[in-house]
Amino acid sequence: MFKRTITSTSRYRKVKEVFMKEKNFNKCRVLVLSEKNKYLTVETTMKFDFVCFDAKDSESSPYKLFLQVWSLLKSGKDISCCDYYVNSKTLGDYLLFKAKYAFDRLKPKEFHKLITPWNLMFTRDYFIKNYNTIRDFTLGKFPIFINKDNTEFVSIPLVKTNYFGKTNYQSFDIAFQPKFLDKLYSLYYQKKFFTLYPFYLIFKPFILKKIINTFLDKSKTNKLKAGF
Repeated sequence: MFKRTITSTSRYRKVKEVFMKEKNFNKCRVLVLSEKNKYLTVETTMKFDFVCFDAKDSESSPYKLFLQVWSLLKSGKDISCCDYYVNSKTLGDYLLFKAKYAFDRLKPKEFHKLITPWNLMFTRDYFIKNYNTIRDFTLGKFPIFINKDNTEFVSIPLVKTNYFGKTNYQSFDIAFQPKFLDKLYSLYYQKKFFTLYPFYLIFKPFILKKIINTFLDKSKTNKLKAGF
């Protein structure tokens, strides 16, 4: 159940209390679909209000469900789309996907190549009406279904995943904040030259090109020194 996924901390307790005072919010039920049950029947979803996805290679924030439900209740829209980290065991969170920023600047097809099932949430009615489109999306196809009228963006990274969509460097450069540059500069500043971190980075798509372009651009280098 939705309420059981919320873990109280000193940082979020007051926020949670505000959310829970909303009578509609407190009654919301979210169906989380995994790889095993992502093709449930319409009848199975009847008792739920919202639908989202989970996967073994992704990790969700304990606040993902209630923040995305809140965004849908307040906006009245059908889809909630949050930011996400691209993560690996050796590099940690090395990229940040900025969903709203990317949506505003990329062509629809390029944008849809970079979103994942795990950073989305749907109202049940929208999920049922657009079941085939969403199914195609989860199978690696790129139907265009997100637009400014049906989607509310949550500009907080609520998911970590090792997923990296097939795209070009220009789209990559727009959509992702290079968190790894902070780490590289920190290592350089501390004179920690003998580390495997840069070695692991160069095998990731577009990373080497991004490093070279950044350090050739004085304005970007100055921004890096100031911190992102």
